[in-house]
Amino acid sequence: MKIKYLLSYFFFLLVLITSNSKADRIFFDSKNIKIENDGNMIFATKGIAKIPSNNLLIEGDKFIYNKELSELIVIDDVKYFDNENKIFIKSDKIIYNEIDNTIFSKSRTYIVSDDNYKINSSDVLYNRNINKISSNEVTTVTDINKNKFLFNKGLNFELSNEIISSKEIVVTDKNLNNYFFENSKINLKINEIIGKEVFVDFNDAFFGNKNNDPVLKGKSVTSNNEKTKIYKTVFSTCNIENKNCRGWELNSDEFKHDKVKKIFEYKNTWLKIFDYKVFFTPYFNHPDPSVKRK
Repeated sequence: MKIKYLLSYFFFLLVLITSNSKADRIFFDSKNIKIENDGNMIFATKGIAKIPSNNLLIEGDKFIYNKELSELIVIDDVKYFDNENKIFIKSDKIIYNEIDNTIFSKSRTYIVSDDNYKINSSDVLYNRNINKISSNEVTTVTDINKNKFLFNKGLNFELSNEIISSKEIVVTDKNLNNYFFENSKINLKINEIIGKEVFVDFNDAFFGNKNNDPVLKGKSVTSNNEKTKIYKTVFSTCNIENKNCRGWELNSDEFKHDKVKKIFEYKNTWLKIFDYKVFFTPYFNHPDPSVKRK
């Protein structure tokens, strides 16, 4: 009985592997561990890999550790816990490189960062040295306030600075207005966006008439909690369905939304009716749609 107990205990024993002076020590907790190639290849199933020096824990169904490459592959039902950087990753396959100190998720990936951001993507690289997430695939990020950001061409997310850079961004606000940006940067810490080629597709009923089709286009934009500025803008609420052009539109050098005063402001603006310029004004303003009466 004592021998049987010792054998059973052996299979649950944590296995210590040291690959080289640069690599971390990895402990495996598994019922099934196989060591091959003079200890350079480790195989395990249904268990946990622990890297205490980095405060990491990885759960999974299958583990393949290549000591010569300093590379750990974890497959199926993978859960990665990074207590040092407060990162959780769920995936079907990840590759941990000890030397580069990186995690690559080769599948659909769900990430939670410090309980502030939820990220859905695929083929994601997480660099622990600089605390940065990057992907070239379609990615969504949802913040703690339930603002949703869509990155159609991937992103670079600097987690420490809370800055995201992307070639194409779609932001949906609480009023279900959609903002499209190109070559943009978002500072989530101060809620600021800087970008080019902006297109705003407002909720059809945002200006009080669900039959409208309000849109705003511009060459560049800066936006924060207090104001939004868009340059070289075209704005209209006309619905152009079954028409060649809008009944009217405003062409302005600068459009500004003062979120504190709740005012839309326009500078150097032409009013066009059926593509003809009919009126010019250097400045005018009107209340934004949140104002009931003014």
